Amino acid sequence: MVWASRCPLAVLVAAMALVGEPFLLRMQAVGATTIDTGTAPGLAAGTTGGGSIDPVYPTTTDELIAYLKDSEPRVVVLNQEFDFRGTEGSTTEVGCRPDYTRECMAENNGYQSQDVILNDGDTAMSQTGGCSDGTAVNVTFDNAAKDFMVVGSNKTLVGEGTAGVIVGKGLWIDGDNVIVQNIHITDLNPHLVWGGDAIYMQGTDDRAMENVWLDHLKISSIGRQMLVTGFAGVNSLTVSNCEFDGVTEYSASCDGRHYWTMILSGDDTQVSLLNNYIHHVSGRAPKIDSSVVHAANNYWWNCSGHAFDIGDDAYVLIEGNYFDTEPTPNVEDSTGSLFVPTDSNQDQCQADLARDCPLNVLVNSGTLSSEDRNEDTAIATVAAVAAFLTVDVADAAELYLVSDNFGVGTLSGSTASSSTTATTTSDANSVEETVGTVQPAGSSVEVGSETGTTAAEASATTDTTVTAETTTTSTATTTTTSTTTSTGEAPGFAAGTTGGGSVDPVYPTTIDELSTYLSDAEARVIVLQQTFNFTDTEGSTTETGCRPTFNQECIAKNNGYKSQDVILMDGDTAMSQTGGCDSDGIAVEVTYDNAAKNPLVVASNKTLIGEGLTGVLYGKGLIIEGSNVIVQNVHITNLNPQLVWGGDAITIRGADDTAPSGIWVDHVKISSIGRQMVVVNFSGAMGLTISNSDFDGNTEYSASCDGHHYWTFLLYGETTQISLVGNYIHETSGRSPKIGGTADQSVIVHAANNYFDDNTGHAFDVAASAYVLAEGNYFASVVTPNLNDTDGNFLVPDAASDCEASIGRDCELNVLADSGVLAGYNEDAVTTQISSFQTQIGGYAIAAAAQFTASSDNFGVGALA
Repeated sequence: MVWASRCPLAVLVAAMALVGEPFLLRMQAVGATTIDTGTAPGLAAGTTGGGSIDPVYPTTTDELIAYLKDSEPRVVVLNQEFDFRGTEGSTTEVGCRPDYTRECMAENNGYQSQDVILNDGDTAMSQTGGCSDGTAVNVTFDNAAKDFMVVGSNKTLVGEGTAGVIVGKGLWIDGDNVIVQNIHITDLNPHLVWGGDAIYMQGTDDRAMENVWLDHLKISSIGRQMLVTGFAGVNSLTVSNCEFDGVTEYSASCDGRHYWTMILSGDDTQVSLLNNYIHHVSGRAPKIDSSVVHAANNYWWNCSGHAFDIGDDAYVLIEGNYFDTEPTPNVEDSTGSLFVPTDSNQDQCQADLARDCPLNVLVNSGTLSSEDRNEDTAIATVAAVAAFLTVDVADAAELYLVSDNFGVGTLSGSTASSSTTATTTSDANSVEETVGTVQPAGSSVEVGSETGTTAAEASATTDTTVTAETTTTSTATTTTTSTTTSTGEAPGFAAGTTGGGSVDPVYPTTIDELSTYLSDAEARVIVLQQTFNFTDTEGSTTETGCRPTFNQECIAKNNGYKSQDVILMDGDTAMSQTGGCDSDGIAVEVTYDNAAKNPLVVASNKTLIGEGLTGVLYGKGLIIEGSNVIVQNVHITNLNPQLVWGGDAITIRGADDTAPSGIWVDHVKISSIGRQMVVVNFSGAMGLTISNSDFDGNTEYSASCDGHHYWTFLLYGETTQISLVGNYIHETSGRSPKIGGTADQSVIVHAANNYFDDNTGHAFDVAASAYVLAEGNYFASVVTPNLNDTDGNFLVPDAASDCEASIGRDCELNVLADSGVLAGYNEDAVTTQISSFQTQIGGYAIAAAAQFTASSDNFGVGALA
């Protein structure tokens, strides 16, 4: 098992085999296993948790609760999701509707705010935080989220891969020497203030606790605080490499961003806040009272309120952090003592810390200053705590969205298990330090696994094995000897696609190498072991563009979101020939990165595959012109997302407008795109399967002015056949997918076992000459599952037997939760067309519709199951 941050992937491939969880291999509960969590940086240095004792693997909620609370030292390993919702009943009682929620309802901007659970006995609604100028309403909450799991002393709670998820209940840490690592805590009554805290730290009898390390956690969808220290405090706490994800359906700020992020308080509280990713929040990120805090190398992104709120008797050093779209890095009228390094106060850093202090970086953000904030006292107080001085702070750096150094899945340390069948070892020199991250100490890595496959939630299987002999250095991640890569077998229309086949793989290390390997005439298996960042490599262009009506309206609405301007087609000075630019568009200046407009050409007989999470194309997409192509386990991101026509992630258009055949897009993630995530051009595609992929529409710039991407799929073609199977399509607002559109086309799509989540507009738009069967899909919070375009042909089975005559098996029904109506039309035309494709559509089993879980590892990059 590998828990070394940014360990060279060549060292890991043999044992990982790219199966099971994306980062950590599944530890078996057989044989002796030692869990090494690495060494905590900062104040929690020396924390050992349960130490080296044999781990336990709870299988029930009762077992988990008992293991965490008892008086024994324990290493508690979570290799499954524990869902507490509904296990303790629910309560309906009188609560409070505060003024900000009433204002949000009146604003009717597409977001929901929060009501408030009242403190016991507060019938006057005067003693409960968050209830301002409240009116009485009934509130209903799940009891489990209000009742913590208690974590006693000498405990390690650690998750395997992305499987360690706690749904519907938080943790109360009431002990010393505690490690909580690689866990995702989510869904604690997010609609209600006081619905539940994710992690609460308060010692028995108001005793300040010692040695608590929270590392590589993800916290999302919480009613109240993501993290809070009680008044007793914690005098040696490190919070490192965590993701605080504020994206929420219910926000006190009425903008889809969570307000209640962190409270660090207590007379004896001392905190190292290192290398965390804090995003989509609107306040208290963090709120600090009566505490000493060193905040370094954290990354704030896409926030709408304030980050720091430093109150009385607080002493804070903020250095080497990156603020991107944070309007208020620090509340200006807060009263605590603060030191923010500048070029002119480095002498103070040298005097107190014996080093320079890395500057903070602010992009599209407000001002961060410690002028008149008792700078001398702040830095001297921090410097007086010896453990603060041990942290090696890097220069501020923007985290790539694909960074594997925060959140669940990637840890630092080692695990050796007697049940393993393969082991690879690297020495200390093979661990790479990454600028912009605080690395936990420890560099020895042992990797071991049993390489059994994990059953896919959908029926498509993509067994993948990678074996390698590797040579590594401290500065390279290049594999120098033969590696054999198997990408499994495509389901559906792309069945039989082999890509580059069994040829020896190549490992590009430069952009030019990658471009050449993809476009040349050779059969190739191209393995990506790094991020290829194309930003600024081809310059930028500033020219006249279009500001469409939807962007003008978004600017006037001023709801905290940004829309998109439009890059005009060549010669369209009248702004009348460019999609997305309507008749009321006005001329504006637009600037875009050229690389995103010029995709990488993919020729025939190619396999493009990423290792783990490292295969990333940043700032450039793909145009697949050839046949027999596999693209697998690659993340494509950041293609001029501020601009319509800023770039498509994957375009399929055959050379000379001839339809290519045999294309498999699998376990891909696409995010932050200017135009389409996937587009099949008018040439069409004969035999395309898109499976197990993550289409992430969460964006700073959206045509719908709500943080949801509109331009998702555009599937055209004179002769096109597509299997859309087992994908996660979320936070979109349209074209999810758009299929067909002109009478001279024939587009056949089998859409099965996909999970459509949080779509504020429409999913399916089935237009003329499109023939679509949708079965076994799950729609959650999709406003319009399909547009009623009766020029198209759309089969939505009402009964399992609806498909027997056409494809030779029963259909699976679709499931809709908190969604609109999914209705078919011209269904007989669909059954006629799909009856010619019984093997491609009916030849493999489709599972019952199911909601993906927070811990699912069967979609997106990292796990090829």
